[in-house]
Amino acid sequence: MSQNRSPNQGAEQGKFKSFFKTYMVGFMGSNAALFVGHPAERLKVAAQINLGVPAYQVVKPILSSFSALYTGFVSCVYRQNVKLVYRSMIMSEMPHRVDDLGLNFFFGTALKALFASSIDTAFTTPPENIKTWQMKMPQQTSIRTAVSQIYQARGLRGFFFGIEPTIFKSYPTWFYLFLGYHATKDKRQKQGFLSTILWATCASIPITAMTNPLDVIKTQMQASAHKKSDSILSVGKELVQKHGLFSLARGFPFRLVHKSLATATAYAVLDMSSKLRS
Repeated sequence: MSQNRSPNQGAEQGKFKSFFKTYMVGFMGSNAALFVGHPAERLKVAAQINLGVPAYQVVKPILSSFSALYTGFVSCVYRQNVKLVYRSMIMSEMPHRVDDLGLNFFFGTALKALFASSIDTAFTTPPENIKTWQMKMPQQTSIRTAVSQIYQARGLRGFFFGIEPTIFKSYPTWFYLFLGYHATKDKRQKQGFLSTILWATCASIPITAMTNPLDVIKTQMQASAHKKSDSILSVGKELVQKHGLFSLARGFPFRLVHKSLATATAYAVLDMSSKLRS
């Protein structure tokens, strides 16, 4: 005997299906982008850790070895798929909830970025520390070993090294993502997915350049012997004094590749969410 569903039950099932479809788009797109973009992330971290060595000397030995190029990949897979659980909600439900508040477009975008960056930073900082620790070691290091070494050297707080520069670079990145999405939405959807990658790359250039110094500082805090209490300004000042002002631009080309792929995936998820709700 069939049971009649109430309107509320039907609405709830519809929301769940919409979220699940959005999640699957994010899962496939993000993991594909991660596999393609990980070498850029690997080279970026290596260049930012070894500021005293010319970048080409740092990346050359890594490029000659597949295993070296994908060091830290498994920890990034864990991080990426944990991200998908809450980021799918961030990009499918949260923006619409904020829009329902009827706020001014600018303030609404700012509020979306605040929610997204706060949640994102809390979840991503520990796996970021593990990944960076693996990439700084001269030999292959498992996630379990990296966790043990970080804990022995720094305690539980060691998993949150670099959280300050992370949130300072995360907020403008999310703000710019939501702003850029709405600014390019109509043009992108008329031109197809390849145009999404092109628009994502163009949109990523200024925000990547602006946040690159914070990313260098974050990597240095996570990979070196800096104390948890060291401020962003003190670490940045030390890096400039030792390695020059241009050291804060280290890894920019590799970050741009990685950021473009991530932004294109985010646009696709936001597009999917909007279509499911229309």
